Amino acid sequence: MSMFSIELNPVSTKEKIQSYLDKLEEFVEFSSSMKIIGHRFGAHKKYPKNLNRRKLIEQYSETHDLADFAFSFTGLNSLEMDIRLWKDGNVYIVHDKLKKKLPSEARMYMFNNSLEKFIRTFIEKEYYKKHHIYLELKLSGKIFDISNFQFFPDILNPQEKALIERTIDTLESVLAAHPDKENIRKSIHFISFSLSSLHYLYTVSKNEYDTFLIVSTDIFMKKSLSKMFFYFPLTEKEKSRIIFSEWLKGIWFDPKQIKNPMKTFHYINQERKNKLKFFLSSYGMKPEKLFKKLKGSGEKLPIEGVIFECT
Repeated sequence: MSMFSIELNPVSTKEKIQSYLDKLEEFVEFSSSMKIIGHRFGAHKKYPKNLNRRKLIEQYSETHDLADFAFSFTGLNSLEMDIRLWKDGNVYIVHDKLKKKLPSEARMYMFNNSLEKFIRTFIEKEYYKKHHIYLELKLSGKIFDISNFQFFPDILNPQEKALIERTIDTLESVLAAHPDKENIRKSIHFISFSLSSLHYLYTVSKNEYDTFLIVSTDIFMKKSLSKMFFYFPLTEKEKSRIIFSEWLKGIWFDPKQIKNPMKTFHYINQERKNKLKFFLSSYGMKPEKLFKKLKGSGEKLPIEGVIFECT
């Protein structure tokens, strides 16, 4: 958990988030449709991280309860969550990789917190009319080819393709008969450290859902390590891939790991036909250090959303 998290308290969380945004507005240009996003539902301690260990499961809340709390009390209007495919062919909201054999408590939790059940609740409560969700595709790490300084291979394995295909099938089966399905789709988005996974999802979904790339770093010593863990580093080659991926809708980034984020992203957008939307992670560094880094960086960067870590 980040040491720069906002303490999750229904009395003070709204005020703390708003205070942060007020200060941040000096350095960025907020969208009129600003997304205030809770990382892991905005409830890190109660979010389903690891379902492989029985003793951890009792501390996790039901995902629909987490959403209710976030939207009703914290000032968040959007939520980030992780999705994984298990051996039963269903997609679940969970961070860590799922083992083939799980405790009975884990299977019960998963049954109550599948992606399908969450989406049905999200629709039934009409959250989609004012709120957004961002689904992070949890993928395996890739082998790094040091000779060519790239992933080897930079393709998806069958299990990763199955996650994407099953996720789209799940969403579309829920939405099939809903009269407001077009607006519901507009409230559901996908994020990933993998440009390949997002492109595959774009193809499979026939461009029905917006896709956002999470980038990691352009700091020299960290780029190789970043690639090994399947994070997306901002090498010159990868910047070009972003520039020519016209289907991509936006970027999530942490200013801490990027030398000059404003200059970097302004350059990328200048080279693109379809302009990207940018989402800033607020919890990678202390606010005063983040504001100092952004100060004097030239033209303000347009920001579509800010991601907060809450405890």
